[in-house]
Amino acid sequence: MDQETSGDMIATMPAVSFTLGELLADVATGSEAVPRAWADQWHPSEEWSPPPSSVSALLGTVVPHPALLTLAGKLSASAVGMDTGLRVEAADSHEVLVACGERRFALGLADGTCTELCRRADCRSRMMEAEVPWCSTHLIDLDLYSMVTAAQFWARASHRHGDPERSSPDWPAEELMKAAVAVAAGEMMAEAIVMAAFDDPHELEQRDVPAEYGLILRTRHAMDRERLRLWETAREEAERLREAAGACQACHRQLCWLDDGFAAGAYPQARPEYCSAACDPLPTARERYLAGQQNWYTGPREDSPF
Repeated sequence: MDQETSGDMIATMPAVSFTLGELLADVATGSEAVPRAWADQWHPSEEWSPPPSSVSALLGTVVPHPALLTLAGKLSASAVGMDTGLRVEAADSHEVLVACGERRFALGLADGTCTELCRRADCRSRMMEAEVPWCSTHLIDLDLYSMVTAAQFWARASHRHGDPERSSPDWPAEELMKAAVAVAAGEMMAEAIVMAAFDDPHELEQRDVPAEYGLILRTRHAMDRERLRLWETAREEAERLREAAGACQACHRQLCWLDDGFAAGAYPQARPEYCSAACDPLPTARERYLAGQQNWYTGPREDSPF
């Protein structure tokens, strides 16, 4: 199958659904493919050799074996196993986008990679983390409860009990803080990350073990240091958004730092595009968090990975 034929097939292929088992069987019985010439431009190194590939009738193109094996590995935890349902979302001469429920994967046709993408439909950006399965652009579109819950899941996954130095989060904490600042929830996000990423000093104190007194002090110091880092990240993002806005979107007053919570070492209660909470029509962070929590328990959870 040459490049032009493959491209035409991808462009005209119908939307199909199939199971993981059917896809693996389809490739296993398909003919081996000669590496396409266009793949060489992506890997000009002489040491590079194209991965083994086969023609897939279901995908309508040549698919590298490593991409499919990685996809199978990522879906191995599924309760239905080989009966896991898949569908083709989009395709071109470089990659095929395959979806499984809300999860989306890009199968690289040149290098045999399988990359999990942001869960927002039609987005080709890579997701941030397994616990935060959106890109930084679409993270801000989530309701506040889903955003904070995702941050807590990620922070707990990075937690190392008894070792506060290894529990200090880094990326994607910055992206989570930026998204929270944009919706006036920086303080809530910072506390959610810090409290989930570190041991609880109060629980350590209740053990009354002399050998852990040093651990308690180090934990408190690490938590304060992380709070400061997140606060500085939030301040820089708020300043960037304020400079872009120029003036309050409600009263058109020139935005400055004199009336902002950051000037007092705290978090402002309004979005950066507004001079104060009185001008910002958005409900408080607490109200939005509770509303999102209520919707999560009573309504459809299309964007939630939990």
